[in-house]
Amino acid sequence: MTHARSLSLLFFVPILSSLGLGSRAQSPTVDPDFDTGVGANAIISTTLVQPDGKVILAGQFTSFNGSPAGRIVRVDASGVIDPTFDVGAGFNDQVTGAHLYADGSILVIGSFSMYDTNSPAPRIIKLLSNGSIDPSFTPPVLNATLLVQLAVRSDGRILVSGSFFTPQFNRLARLLPNGDPDPDFDTYDRFNSSVNNFDQLSDGRIVVVGAFTSVNGIPRNSVAVLHANGQFDPSFDPGVGPTGLVTNVAVDPLDRILLFGSMSAWNGQPARLIRLLTTGVVDPSFSLPTFNSNVLRCVIEPDGSILAGGLFFSVNGLTIRGLCKLDPNGILVPDFDPSSPSVGVQVYRIERASNGNLMIAGSFSQFGGLTRKNVVRLSSCVQETWYADTDGDGAGDPNSSVVSCTMPPGHVANNTDCDDSDPDITGPTTWYIDGDGDGYGNIFAPTQLACSAPVGHVDNADDCNDSDPTTHAVRNWFADTDEDGYGDPTVIISACNQPAGHVSDPTDCDDNDPLVFVGAACDDGHPLTLNDSIGEDCICRGSGLQVEVHAWLEGAYTPGDLMSAGLFENGLIPITEPYTAHGYVHVGGGGGETTTLQMLDPFPGMDEHTAVDWVVLELRDGSQAGVIISTRSCILRRNGLITRPDGLELPVFDEAPGSYHIAVRHRNHLGFVTLIPVDLDQPLPPVVDFASGQTATAGTNALKTMGQRLVMWSGDAGSDGNLKYTGQFNDRDLILSRIGGSIPTNTVSGYFREDLNLDGIVRYAGANNDRDLILQNIGGVVPTNVRYDQLPN
Repeated sequence: MTHARSLSLLFFVPILSSLGLGSRAQSPTVDPDFDTGVGANAIISTTLVQPDGKVILAGQFTSFNGSPAGRIVRVDASGVIDPTFDVGAGFNDQVTGAHLYADGSILVIGSFSMYDTNSPAPRIIKLLSNGSIDPSFTPPVLNATLLVQLAVRSDGRILVSGSFFTPQFNRLARLLPNGDPDPDFDTYDRFNSSVNNFDQLSDGRIVVVGAFTSVNGIPRNSVAVLHANGQFDPSFDPGVGPTGLVTNVAVDPLDRILLFGSMSAWNGQPARLIRLLTTGVVDPSFSLPTFNSNVLRCVIEPDGSILAGGLFFSVNGLTIRGLCKLDPNGILVPDFDPSSPSVGVQVYRIERASNGNLMIAGSFSQFGGLTRKNVVRLSSCVQETWYADTDGDGAGDPNSSVVSCTMPPGHVANNTDCDDSDPDITGPTTWYIDGDGDGYGNIFAPTQLACSAPVGHVDNADDCNDSDPTTHAVRNWFADTDEDGYGDPTVIISACNQPAGHVSDPTDCDDNDPLVFVGAACDDGHPLTLNDSIGEDCICRGSGLQVEVHAWLEGAYTPGDLMSAGLFENGLIPITEPYTAHGYVHVGGGGGETTTLQMLDPFPGMDEHTAVDWVVLELRDGSQAGVIISTRSCILRRNGLITRPDGLELPVFDEAPGSYHIAVRHRNHLGFVTLIPVDLDQPLPPVVDFASGQTATAGTNALKTMGQRLVMWSGDAGSDGNLKYTGQFNDRDLILSRIGGSIPTNTVSGYFREDLNLDGIVRYAGANNDRDLILQNIGGVVPTNVRYDQLPN
């Protein structure tokens, strides 16, 4: 807790209403100052409100207010056609989406193939602010019949979706600002059917929806998540998913995912609008509204409320046509119904302008009881009081406020900041009477809420006797159900005196078993450990011969202190060790060992502990380095440390104390062994650091120098102990075979030995291909050269 003791002003917040969110208006009404007359003769699906109040309208229409219009026009702030926006004959087919740039230029997508009669425009084009073609934008031919969704990121890169397939993109593409394909984005062979729409999570991942039923061959019914580079994210699993199609998606500021469209149920439960968490499970805090027909568009407001538009005319049994508002928990806001009593309202587009007005477009002839043809502007000014948040801590200054329809920059909705120049001071704080002046507050007396300490008050409630300055200890007591003298750390009572059935020691791991507590003897089930006992984390572990080994893989090498974790980030590292399946024969243990997803990244955010891949650690005879005594399957971490697969502890070998050679193997890197034996008969595990060169290796050039590191040679796709570029049993042909054997530009994603650079993708040609590593590591000049590992047989 942060307190505002340094403030001289004593500011009280006596009741919750003083947080004042301002007065809210009723339902927005049709703006009489915006009228397009006869309007569009067909659906308007796209609106773009310019800073000067002019509005670009696009969709399926071929005439506007009685004049020919090729699916796009610009009107002024009153709804009159703007003649300075000259598109000629316009588009020869429908426009499905558009984006307005700050300079007034417009990116447009749809099913069109021609612009202004003679200009080819294969489904995507960029126009200047006057309607002429922007020649600097040269998009690729996507072979698309229709582009459905368009988004321009803050860095200018462009995402488009639809039904198309190229050697790089499958139904979802990312382009550079000039239209070139983005080389850092790849969705090849990702979806088995079209992608309709998408939205992005705060971490850059992309939620996609459409007609597909699988992604990368894994079942995903109509909704899936991709990483920012286009790779499939299997951690998002929505289960059975929708009955019908999810055709649209919207992500709110808390990364909660709204799905809607032509579906009628979700995982068997009736639903036309559902909200999921980022894991794919249904958000239990969201109350499902009942629509009688499809929801086509949702806009999430700054306060988390949802504007929903579509084909419906009933919501929760109430007559509401085409447009409604839900609160952040999915509860219908009953006084928001600007379309009633109009009939036949179908809403395809909702856009909130910077001044708070709403542009509503779709297919309708009346709105709010007034004649409006397919587009209407609603005056939806909701006056609220906003408080200055100068220090950006999310709490506002009660003495500095403005009244506005939308939240101004640098303002928030609450007024609870005690010092708006210090982000570490929010407040107010609860203060407790300190009658005996010992610095401890009276737990039994009334409290005050204030920014600074009232006279005779402190900010804790630890005093059990406020008339005696020597008595002030409120303690935490922990339930001791099994009466073993150790308490359950999750069941706590704060009290001055010890309650019955409670103790002060919170180290019980199972309060129903008197034999299970921190320090108790146990059996960890591992036959190779000794002196098993329960640790402070309540996990049973034993001990044995241990060695701290550090090694780096060339395939995961990056300059700096950590290796890359591409295999983990793409969800490819298997839970069971892979070496037994590859034919490696373990000795004295190590075969069939398993890990968990949690142990592959035990402390998210502490990147040094993230898994790079499985390796094998070998103890070899101290006199004969060719004789393997014992093996363990282990996890190599990003900082180079080799650990047990079930945690961050060092591997354990149940062998007699003594000196041993230490060897490391990897499934597609050359193995190596220490030059001299390592004494393992020590009170602390010895450190064997191959990556820094601290520990010498046997043979010649057993490790490769890269920057400040010594790394294991990559390229052994056949796991046979040598690197060969040509000839019988060479490693290069294995890569070509893995990608299909005929088209060298093919790629395959997965956990394969042919993935020599450990990025989760097998490539034979092009950037970041795996083949070149072999040629480089045999010398790069004579392709018949062979590099062998330096392990003695």
